[in-house]
Amino acid sequence: MKCFICHLNVPSLPSLVYHYKIIHVLGPFNSYTCIEDNCSKSFQSLSSLKKHILNKHVNTVEDNLPETAHSHSGILTDTNSYDSNDSISNDASNILFDKPKRSKPNEDIFYTNNCIEELHLGAVKFCLMLHNNNNFCKSDVQNIQSDIENNILNPITNLLKGVIQEEIQDPLLLSKFTKVILGISDLFKFCKTEYLLNNWLKNNELISNEYKQFTINNEVNLISNNGQTVYDEILTKGIIMPFKFQIKTYFEQNNNLNTAINKYNKLISCPESNTCSITNFIQGSLWKEKIIPYKNKIVMPFFMYIDDVELNNPLGSKSMCHSLSAVYYSFPLSEHSSKLNNIFLTALIKSRDVKTFGNDLCFKQIVYEINSLGNDGITINTPTGPKHVYFILGLLLGDNLGINCLCEFSKSFSANFYCRFCKAPKSIMHNLSKENGSLLRNVINYTEDLEKK
Repeated sequence: MKCFICHLNVPSLPSLVYHYKIIHVLGPFNSYTCIEDNCSKSFQSLSSLKKHILNKHVNTVEDNLPETAHSHSGILTDTNSYDSNDSISNDASNILFDKPKRSKPNEDIFYTNNCIEELHLGAVKFCLMLHNNNNFCKSDVQNIQSDIENNILNPITNLLKGVIQEEIQDPLLLSKFTKVILGISDLFKFCKTEYLLNNWLKNNELISNEYKQFTINNEVNLISNNGQTVYDEILTKGIIMPFKFQIKTYFEQNNNLNTAINKYNKLISCPESNTCSITNFIQGSLWKEKIIPYKNKIVMPFFMYIDDVELNNPLGSKSMCHSLSAVYYSFPLSEHSSKLNNIFLTALIKSRDVKTFGNDLCFKQIVYEINSLGNDGITINTPTGPKHVYFILGLLLGDNLGINCLCEFSKSFSANFYCRFCKAPKSIMHNLSKENGSLLRNVINYTEDLEKK
């Protein structure tokens, strides 16, 4: 078979396809011309050319092939490895090239495409590790990638190119090694820029675009525009993350769900006695009350945490210029649940909006998502099959100010009744050394206090 560009003879159609892709860097939708048996038909895609050759010229080509052509390595000349729909794919889920298709897969066979795929996957993991390091900013990651390419990869590829050009003359082997060199030289193919990395993560369903803004308040008010005071619409919004997507992705990785279920069963089966100490939230009475409606169902607890954080603040740490209320959640059954890797962001709301519009408007979308997790649950795929899991809010965590704000208690710790656990006034608190059960807050007196407001 002949290449219509350089007129090189190759022994088979798969070899011709490799030649076009590697040597001439042609894609699936370039223009191709058939020159077999003086045929001069043109085609607008590679698949059309292959169908034409298979239908019109394949018998003639095989008859004209020398016997030595059939004795080459089976990687390129074995017709079982040929796929009529073969094309170069930029789909990130395939990383670089489609995997070779064999009638009888054998683990002992060396697949070049698989190795290139693993190489690029390793590069993506390396870049994610750099981004996950708090000591590196985005520009640092880009500089590290650039230095690796310039000082390590380029000399390696130049060395390989020189050796291959000197030692290998067979065009088929040359095309094979050329593919390997391209795989090495373009190591950061899917993470060279932040845009490419985000696309790779989205295509592999590792991140989601489902995060959205929700409206906290919408009103028409006076604003200053170019020195003039006019009426205009003022939208106050917050951001909520893809709650269910995060949970589903986390528990589908590394068999996290089955690990959590095993830990849950081990802790919950501990007999209630003085010798069995409580080591986890699910062993307490509160959790046992919460799971009463979920008989014979898989239920997982999660904790929610809220705190303020200041970003890009040029005026000092206490000016609250760009303060955000960040809401996080974690799972008490996860291994090392207090590590940052196991704490997930739920929502971001401006602190001043929480103070201005209150908890009901600012947190209503989060409350809706929490109720949906408890009422509808999530189907999570595991190695042992899909499992439907319900997630219930176990505890609200935070410092004194954060919890008081979230539960609408007094935000001033110099107030007369500042404790969220009891109703002891400040004058008694100064001398109180033991708990007074008659002063503890409960549902009844909490409701009465709200009605007094």
